[in-house]
Amino acid sequence: MILRYLKHLVIISALSLPLVMSGPASAAGNAVVSISVPAGDLNTGEQFTISIAVEPNNAMAGMQFNLSYDPDVVTFNSITEGNLLNQGGASTYFNDGQTNYAAGTVTGVFGAIITPGETVATTGAFAVITMTAGSAGGTSPLTLSNVVIGDIDSQPLQVSIIDDVINVTATEPSPPPSGGSSPGGGSSEPAGVTDLRGLVDTNGLMLEDVIAAGTDSRVELRITQDTYVRNKYGQALTSLKITAQAENQSPGPGSIIVSQSYQIEPESATFEESATLVFRYSTSEIPAGIPVENLYIALWDQVNMTWTDLGGIVDGEAGTVSVLINHLSNYALMAHNRPASISVRNFLLTPGEVVPGQSVTASIEVSNQGDLTGTYQAELMLDNVVMQTRTVTVDRDGSEAVIFTLSLDTPGEHRVSLGGLTATFFVNEPQAAAAFTINRLEINPISVNAGEKINISIFVENTGDLPGTYPITLSIDDIIVETREISLDGHGSMTASFSFIVDAVGEHTANIGDLQGVYEVIQSSQPEPEKSGLELNGFSTTPNYDGVTNTLASVRIRYQMNQSWTSEADARLVMTVFHDSELLEQVSLFTLSQLTEDGTTGEFDYIPAAGWMSGEYTFQAELYDGENLIQETLLHSLLVTPEAITKVVSWWTLGAVIGIATLLIVVLISVIVYRRRDMLGS
Repeated sequence: MILRYLKHLVIISALSLPLVMSGPASAAGNAVVSISVPAGDLNTGEQFTISIAVEPNNAMAGMQFNLSYDPDVVTFNSITEGNLLNQGGASTYFNDGQTNYAAGTVTGVFGAIITPGETVATTGAFAVITMTAGSAGGTSPLTLSNVVIGDIDSQPLQVSIIDDVINVTATEPSPPPSGGSSPGGGSSEPAGVTDLRGLVDTNGLMLEDVIAAGTDSRVELRITQDTYVRNKYGQALTSLKITAQAENQSPGPGSIIVSQSYQIEPESATFEESATLVFRYSTSEIPAGIPVENLYIALWDQVNMTWTDLGGIVDGEAGTVSVLINHLSNYALMAHNRPASISVRNFLLTPGEVVPGQSVTASIEVSNQGDLTGTYQAELMLDNVVMQTRTVTVDRDGSEAVIFTLSLDTPGEHRVSLGGLTATFFVNEPQAAAAFTINRLEINPISVNAGEKINISIFVENTGDLPGTYPITLSIDDIIVETREISLDGHGSMTASFSFIVDAVGEHTANIGDLQGVYEVIQSSQPEPEKSGLELNGFSTTPNYDGVTNTLASVRIRYQMNQSWTSEADARLVMTVFHDSELLEQVSLFTLSQLTEDGTTGEFDYIPAAGWMSGEYTFQAELYDGENLIQETLLHSLLVTPEAITKVVSWWTLGAVIGIATLLIVVLISVIVYRRRDMLGS
């Protein structure tokens, strides 16, 4: 909105010059712009204000002007916005323009109402200018130019201008300091006085570097070449005087005066850019316990009757404190001496829940808001009993971390206090190690024909709190058939099964751990089918895990026949897959994509059609001659945990997600660009 009004003012400036009318009289309805000056003549050095008054006579929204004056008669100080545009409570923008002190001009002053729809038609001051009467005296015209007033539609209004003058009565300038002489004149200056004549030109520009010393050489003022030094009347400074004061103004609370104060004259003389004030000190002057970093230079504020902290750069090796100043007054070297003020915050107790014997960390941050170094004794209390103490030293405006470590075996909630702050943590009951039990050994069926399958199962349980692994071994007639490791979380359980084909006729004993069962194998009354010459020599399953995510990707299936399967027309090799003892699917193994060139071996990576699920997978290869089962392998088991599951996302689904996300981003950018264009247009 500001840019819009600035554009309007530029357009008005280009169109409205022919509409400006100068003189005391104005046409009816014209806006009248006049300069309001103090009544009567002014004395040299007197500060005064003038107002740029506006009688709109029509609704207006903005204005600009230039002002010229005689710089030999008056000096420009500052300009501020008046009450014209904001008298109705509207928001405004004001630019104070550019000032050329040598030429005596103030140009490019403009302002506008930035509240939409707001205008003003009541008389008021558009700008207030502060100036100082010069020492030469005389009359200075005050002339307005490039005056433009615009309405809410950026159209210029006709303007009448009324200029004015300022009269200044000359007075005799102050004589140079007594005893002063120009450099090289052969006479010496009084103590603390530095003669600047010949070192500064008529405009107050320093021609070389100067160091002005005080009466006792404890204070010096360093002025660099090309710095402007002027008195309060804007004239070139001819001398400086630095005098130690017999009495010091009382410092405020939290500070002490390290050395006496010094008056640097002439008071109110100024520097552009700045000069460096340097105080020298001795460590013997600084009270015990106060570090040199607490030293600073203070300025006496005559109006508010207080010392102002200017800060300063402390050079401990040189024994100096220095600060940049831009005017002369009363200065002193002081030190902050607020007593140490210790506070405690940020109490942390971690972790909030532990097992017996596990460490707990308690920490606090101890801060010192004072100027002097302080100490603090931290007490760690556990259940209202002091367990540990520690003393820390904290520098001024500093902080220190205090950390304690403790452990406890007693279960339950415990209260910890540190630095007056309190928190609790909880010790859980001790966790028992993994402990396994086996029971319910079941054989199904207990009587089976030779050549048929039998299933032996057992129930395994982890009665402990922690996870663990337990080996179970199946022995038939004291001969180990298979050993398997079972992994269970705390208080977890599962049923482990062993399935195989039996051939030996007679009674057999199965053992798992201390459990025992008996089954009988009887001779089958049906004639055995004629065996095919094709046999399965080997069958294996190997899980493959992703190298990055460590999740289950597939199971590598490998098998080997004694001869090419094509030699037996009715031969079939099938892999049956069970999930948690339930049939999942059957996979044909005799395919050209799996077999090698000799037709006897094959391998492939198996992934369930529905993806991997947590639980126990079992794999078994079965060789058929037609519909007759002629050979089967032992069951191969794989326990899949939830963490090992790989979620498979199709390329189509991934592409669809990326496409939708891209479309949403394009729509969002289009909305932002469209809204941005509307905002710029308004």
